[in-house]
Amino acid sequence: MAALVRELAESTGLGAVYYTEGPDGLSVAAAWPEHPSGPVPGVAVQVPGGGVLVLVAVSLGSADMDRLRRFADRIALAAAGERLRAEQDRQRSRTRALEREVLTARERLVHVRDLERRRIAGALTGVIGRDFAQLRSRLEAGELAEFRTTLDDVIDRFRTVVRGVHPAMLPERGPLAALEELAATLPRPVRFAGDLGRRAGWEVESGLYHAAAAVLALLAENACVQPVQVSCSREDGLLSLTFVDPSSAVVDLRSALRDDAARLSAFGGTLETWDEGGTATIRVRLPERFDVAAIEPVGLLARVREVVAAGVRASVAGWSELAELLDRPPVVALVGPGSTAAVESLTGHEVLRHLTLTDTPAEADVVLALDSTMDLVHPTVSHVDDPSPALPDLLYRRVVDRADLLAARGVLTAARQTPQPEPLARLLDQVLADAHELVELDLVDALESGTTALHALTTEALRLLGASGRAPHTRLGLPRHAPPADIRTAAATATTAWRTHAGNPALSTRAHEACLTVVRTCEGLAMG
Repeated sequence: MAALVRELAESTGLGAVYYTEGPDGLSVAAAWPEHPSGPVPGVAVQVPGGGVLVLVAVSLGSADMDRLRRFADRIALAAAGERLRAEQDRQRSRTRALEREVLTARERLVHVRDLERRRIAGALTGVIGRDFAQLRSRLEAGELAEFRTTLDDVIDRFRTVVRGVHPAMLPERGPLAALEELAATLPRPVRFAGDLGRRAGWEVESGLYHAAAAVLALLAENACVQPVQVSCSREDGLLSLTFVDPSSAVVDLRSALRDDAARLSAFGGTLETWDEGGTATIRVRLPERFDVAAIEPVGLLARVREVVAAGVRASVAGWSELAELLDRPPVVALVGPGSTAAVESLTGHEVLRHLTLTDTPAEADVVLALDSTMDLVHPTVSHVDDPSPALPDLLYRRVVDRADLLAARGVLTAARQTPQPEPLARLLDQVLADAHELVELDLVDALESGTTALHALTTEALRLLGASGRAPHTRLGLPRHAPPADIRTAAATATTAWRTHAGNPALSTRAHEACLTVVRTCEGLAMG
C-alpha cells in the first residue's frame, strides 16, 4: 500500500494519504511524503471494499482525478490480495490442524470399536463359561429339577446380555424407559429422578444407554440394600445421568469404567467419577446431537468450563461468579405491544423449561422485538412479524438450540471484565482463537438485527450459518437423510460461490468479512 501511495504522490506532485476503516473511524494506513498526524484537506475518493484515498489539493484536473480513481482501484485490488493471502495462510494452518484431528479421531474410533467388541464378547463368554459348566454338571448328575432352574437362570442372563446389546425398549420409549426396565432385573434397587426431555437421535440414545447400563451393572454387583440414586437432566445441549452410591469405592469404579469412558469420549461425551462427602458419584454426559455443527458448540462450552474451573481453582476474583453463569438458562426479552399476550401464550409450554423470560432487554441474551417498526439498540435483537402461531418453535430455533453458544459467549464476554492472570489469559485467548461458532453466532445476530447487510445474500447466509438449524443438511438446504457425499458436494459448491461473493471489490469491509465467515463455515461442512 505504501508503495502505491508514494507512486501516486510522485506522479502528481501532491501529497497522498490512504485511510482505512477501523472501530473508531478512519485511520491513516499509508501517506507520502510524510505521515500526517490527523485528517488532511484534499480531494477524496472511496476505495472499493473500504477506505478513502486523498490527494492534498484544493481541486484536481481531469487527468489527476482519473489517476486518483485508478490508484484507488489498484489499492483495492492490493488490499484484496493481502486479505486473500492471509486467509490462505490461515486456511492452510486450519487444514493441517483438522487433518491431525481426523487422524486422532480415526485412531480413537478403532480403539473404541475394539473395546466394544471385547465388551460384548466378554458378556457372552462369561455366561457360556460359567453357567454352561454348571448346566453340564447338573445334567450329568441327573438333577433335572435343578437343571431346569439353572437353565431358566441362564436364559434370563442371556436376555440381559442381549438387552444390553440391543434393548427392545430403547427405540420404542427411549433410554430412560430402557434403563428402568434393565434396573428391574438387577439384584439391587435403583431409584430414578428427573427426565431427559424430548427424544434424541438413535445414536445418541444408544450411546447414553450403554454407558449408563454399564454403570448400573457395576453398581449392582455391590451387595447393598441401599438403592442407587439416578438423576436425569438435559442442560446446555447435553443429556446427563448422575449416579450416587454411598457404598462403592471411587478408585475401583473409575478403574472398572475406564473402557466405557473411552467409548463415550469418542462421541464427544464424558464419564466422570468422584467422591462427594464419602459418597461415590458417577456422571454420564453426552451431546444431544452427533452432527458436526452440534458437537463443536458443545466442545466450545466444555473448553470454556475448563478455563473457568482453572480460574475457580486458582481463587481468582470474579471467576466463581462466572461458573454460575455456565449453567444459567438463556435469558430472552420479548418486547413490543404484543409481548404480554405472547408471554401468556407460552404459559405451561415445555420451551419455558429451557429459558428465562424477562422484559428488560439489557439483561437478555436474546431480544425478540414483536413490532418490526421498533428501533432497539441491542446486539442480538431480532424482529418478528407475527410470532404468536409459531413462537415456541421460534424460541427453540433461535434460543434453545443455541443455548450452549449463548452460555459460552456470555461467560467469555464477562471474563474480559475479570482479572486474567496467567495462565488464564492465555487459555482464554486459545478458546477465542478457535471459536468459529461464536463468530457465526455474532454474524447471525448482526444479520438478523440489520447491523450487517448482505442484501440478496442475507437469507442464504443465515441458513448456512445455522440460523434455521445447525445440522449440515439443514444449513445446506438438503433433505434430512441426504448422504454424506451429497453434503460434501453441496458444501464445496457453496464454498466456491461464497469465495466469489467475498472477492467482490464493491463490498464494504464488514460485508467482505461476513462473506469470509460464511466461506469458513462452508469449508467446515465440506470437511465434515
